[in-house]
Amino acid sequence: MIGSVRVIAVLLSLSLGAVGGIVSSWDFDGSLDDTSGASNDRLTAPEGTARFVAAGDLPGVDGQAVAIGVEAGDASRLTGLISADVRLGPSYTIEAWILPTDLSSGWRRLVLNWGHTKAYHLGIHNGLLSLYHAQADGSERFAEGGQVRPNRWNHIVAVARRNAENPAQSTIEVYLNGELAAATPFDGTLRALEDEGLGVGDSASASAPGIAYHGYIDSLTPWNAALTAAEIRERCTARQA
Repeated sequence: MIGSVRVIAVLLSLSLGAVGGIVSSWDFDGSLDDTSGASNDRLTAPEGTARFVAAGDLPGVDGQAVAIGVEAGDASRLTGLISADVRLGPSYTIEAWILPTDLSSGWRRLVLNWGHTKAYHLGIHNGLLSLYHAQADGSERFAEGGQVRPNRWNHIVAVARRNAENPAQSTIEVYLNGELAAATPFDGTLRALEDEGLGVGDSASASAPGIAYHGYIDSLTPWNAALTAAEIRERCTARQA
C-alpha cells in the first residue's frame, strides 16, 4: 500500500485538485503541516502529543499516520485555526483513512466544524459512518450508513453534492471503502460558521472526551467540491492495490 501506490495516490490528488477543490491536505507523515500547497492550515494538538506511526508498527499505513487517544499521552484531538478553508461551501468532500481502536461509544467524532449554529459534523454513530449537515435555516440533515470496522483501515468519504440547477435535489452522501453507504436530500445550502475552527477527533472549541475518536487517521483531505462516485472509488482502489 506504499511505494508506487503512494505515487499514484499523489498524482490523483494533484489531478483532482486542479479540477477544483483541495483546500487542505494532511498526510501525517511525521508532521501536522498542510501539504496541499494551496494554503497554510497547520493542525495543532492542544492536549497531549501527536504520535506518528509507520507501517512497521501498524500495517497498512501510507507513509505515516497520526494516533489520537490510543495510548496515554497521545493527542486527544487535533485542531485547526478559524479560516476560510474550514468554512466549506455547499458542495464539499471530506476524505480520510481511519483505523478506529474503540467504537464502544454511540458517537465518535472525526472531522467537524460544528457549534451552536452548526455547519458540518463527520463521525461514527453506533458504528455507522455519519455526516450531519446544517442548512442555512439552521435545520439539520444527515446521512448514515456502512458499518465502520474497528482495528482495520476504512476509507471514509463525506460529500455534500449541491445541484446547481435544482438545489432541492441536492444530496449529502457517505461512502465507505469506495461504495455509497447512504444518501439524503438537502436544500443545497450550508450554514457556515464564522468563529469555529476545525476539529479532528473532537470539537475544536468544546471537547467531549466521552465521544472523542480513538484510533489512527491517515491522509485527511477536505475539498471545496463534490467528488464523483467514480473518483471516490478510484482513490480507494489506488491505495488498496
